[in-house]
Amino acid sequence: MIVAGPALIALGLGLFRRSEANRRNARRTRGEIVESGTRHMTGGWQPAIRYRYNVGDREFTGTLIEPPPGRRMGSARWARRVARRYPVGTRTTVFYLRDQPEVAFLHDQREMIWLIPAVLGVALIALGIARLTGNA
Repeated sequence: MIVAGPALIALGLGLFRRSEANRRNARRTRGEIVESGTRHMTGGWQPAIRYRYNVGDREFTGTLIEPPPGRRMGSARWARRVARRYPVGTRTTVFYLRDQPEVAFLHDQREMIWLIPAVLGVALIALGIARLTGNA
């Protein structure tokens, strides 16, 4: 437990750093939603959003909602809520990575998914310490 805790905390912080770096590196362009729905996958539901956008004279297609490595699956309710925000034909802002314009996303907001492994890591450390000291 005491070893797994720091590993989970490191994983959470790594996810946070990667997401923040991608947000800082993002540039804006306009795009259009070409597909909108939901899809059930093993492990949960995901929005099935596809959009087209241009960077310079090149056209790209994207499917990410959040900056990598953002949330990809969740409840059916969450997936439907996201899909309703992006009906087919909607013009929207698309954020793409300056160095990798083929990587794009629609939400340029801070995601909290990184907290899950970090909080689990802290809990495992606390549990491990409690067991070592005989308090569990």
